[in-house]
Amino acid sequence: MRRGHGLIIGAVLTAEVCSALESTMVLAALHSWIRIYKEPALVGWVVTIYLLVAGSTAAIAGRLGDMFGRRRVLLCLLAACGAGSAISAFGNAIEWIIVGRAVQGLAGGILPLAYALLREHLPENRVPFAVGMVVAAATISGSLGLLLGGYLTDTFGPNSVFWASMAWAALAFAAIVAIIPRGGMSGFTGKVDFAGGLMICPIIAVILFGVSNGNHAGWLSPLVLGSIAAGIAGLAVWTWHELRVEHPLIDVRLLRNRGFLFANLILVCCAAGAMQFLQLVSLLLQQPVWTGVGLGLTATMLGIIKIPSMISGTLASLISGWASGRFGPRAPMLIGSGVAGAGLALAAFDHSSVAIIIVVLIVSTVGVTMTYAAVPNAIMSVVPSERTGEATGMMAVVRSVSRAVGSQLLMLLLATSVVREAETGAKFPTEQSYTLVLLLMAGLSFAGMLLSLALPKSRGLSRTATEKEVTAGSATIPGVAG
Repeated sequence: MRRGHGLIIGAVLTAEVCSALESTMVLAALHSWIRIYKEPALVGWVVTIYLLVAGSTAAIAGRLGDMFGRRRVLLCLLAACGAGSAISAFGNAIEWIIVGRAVQGLAGGILPLAYALLREHLPENRVPFAVGMVVAAATISGSLGLLLGGYLTDTFGPNSVFWASMAWAALAFAAIVAIIPRGGMSGFTGKVDFAGGLMICPIIAVILFGVSNGNHAGWLSPLVLGSIAAGIAGLAVWTWHELRVEHPLIDVRLLRNRGFLFANLILVCCAAGAMQFLQLVSLLLQQPVWTGVGLGLTATMLGIIKIPSMISGTLASLISGWASGRFGPRAPMLIGSGVAGAGLALAAFDHSSVAIIIVVLIVSTVGVTMTYAAVPNAIMSVVPSERTGEATGMMAVVRSVSRAVGSQLLMLLLATSVVREAETGAKFPTEQSYTLVLLLMAGLSFAGMLLSLALPKSRGLSRTATEKEVTAGSATIPGVAG
């Protein structure tokens, strides 16, 4: 260890903040793009394409980091993030903004590399709390990103959010170069399964294309049914491929382990459900009052409203990291999922005032951050250190794909009942649509709470788990006392 623990944590947090900013600043600009381009479904792909690319990148980057050095791969991703921001910043059409966002999606590989770097350079007993700090930093930067995105959108226009993304990517690049030690390769020399990583993105995109066109073209139309069927068939082929290759990019055999499987299932519920609430709130608060459900606020006010939940989420993630290290990740997952479900259920029945939205944001953010901070600790407790990038990369794939599906499902459900603005032709969701989405989010959160009960009781991180134990599918987490 050639650098202080605090400096290393700070540099890793700076890199992860880059990813968090790129995820949230655009949310404040969605309403403006909808007004400019008049196509809510197309604008929704500004979020969806980022998440899809992030899903594929996470797996590839995690494995490459394990093989060739996490620092080196992280620097490449940060450079790509800056390039993608430039494409979107100069784009004068929604299609170019989406292209830039696809390149920005390479930021999806930052998170598994961050976890792997923390485990690589920190003492084992400091890793769970450091993981909580990563989630806390993401929560803070996410909220500030919403505020900054709102200010930039209101002052300079929606494309200005990408200038801020470029600046932070450059700052993070400099921090990693200056602070993180060179080297750190695990010694893994197997081939990288690029085919497996590249296959998953278009497969999910085909499924989402079919789902997103269901209301427009008809759910029984050849286009919709054919797209969904082709996507499902593609998933089957992809799974067959991953089971056949010697060194799969996404090792589906890990799912034989009960702890690994249920941790990822809980993440699916959280990412497809409660994690979508911020996007929903962004639309609800900025929607015109004349629609009968919107609150007519500016993008800047949206960022200010998010500040109390930023504070509560930061504290919750730190508590979750501490609790995971002391008692195991099961308890914070159970409590977090239940708290998020309760908050979203409240919003489903009443979302008529800013005060209620603030309360729900606080409660749901506490639940999401508690759950999300515990998931990587649960996953790292079942894998050896040299497979940290691979395993947390798979976690990031699950998160990104689930968020992409949830984002598209959110836009789809919001489009089931709309009102149209006479002057511009812009469409806005009705009260019925918002309630339907909130009930779905609450239900997924409660499902995550039930899944948490199936997690093995454990304490701390695995120090001795072997390759055989990881894929053995035992009912207990190998190498963990508890």
